[in-house]
Amino acid sequence: TVSQGLEFTKYSPYSGDYWVLTGRGTNTDKHLVLPETTYDGHPYEFPINGISGDELLESVTAHGIAQVDFRNCPNLKKVNLTAVGSITIWSCHNLEDVIIGGTVSYLNISSAYNLTEVNFKENTTVKEITISNAPYLTSLDLSKLEVKTLNRGAFINNARLSNLILSPTLETINHSAFKNCMSLTKIVIPESVTSIVLGSSLKPEEINAFTGCYKLLEIENHSEIEIT
Repeated sequence: TVSQGLEFTKYSPYSGDYWVLTGRGTNTDKHLVLPETTYDGHPYEFPINGISGDELLESVTAHGIAQVDFRNCPNLKKVNLTAVGSITIWSCHNLEDVIIGGTVSYLNISSAYNLTEVNFKENTTVKEITISNAPYLTSLDLSKLEVKTLNRGAFINNARLSNLILSPTLETINHSAFKNCMSLTKIVIPESVTSIVLGSSLKPEEINAFTGCYKLLEIENHSEIEIT
């Protein structure tokens, strides 16, 4: 079911047609389900702040999404999304269960204070990833994903994250990527990595990727980058 009052407008960029949520509707469902097939044969898109401040919404299941953006939905606990674009879930503090699939250009989950795990479906690609400010997230396995970039502050303030497995396709680790991951004791850097921001007095704005990782005792480095 698509909640009452939602309106979509078709756009036709170079990448193909998709539908953008353009009407301001009032959600009447605790459990929002977009159909397994796309709307009129084309992907949906929820723009920035597409669903914001919805106090009723508890779960979302959607497939074939071109872009989805959930912000400040205090009772949202579960999302199951298969995307062909970007996913943003921001300040949904009670989010607990996340399942992601598809080809995702950008994944940003931030300030999900009750989040304990993020699961990825088979054959999922995430080009850029951020999962931050999730203090109860303890484990994250990216080993079966095709990930190219850890964004700035990718895992910042995940204080209980102790088990992190990076993608074997990872190329770039930006600054503050692991900042304040205070429970992380070991990390393996895959040989595919070609860039890690390690901080420099010449560029004080670029903070070392491992700043605040006070328990990090071992970095198993398979890349050609020297880490000291």
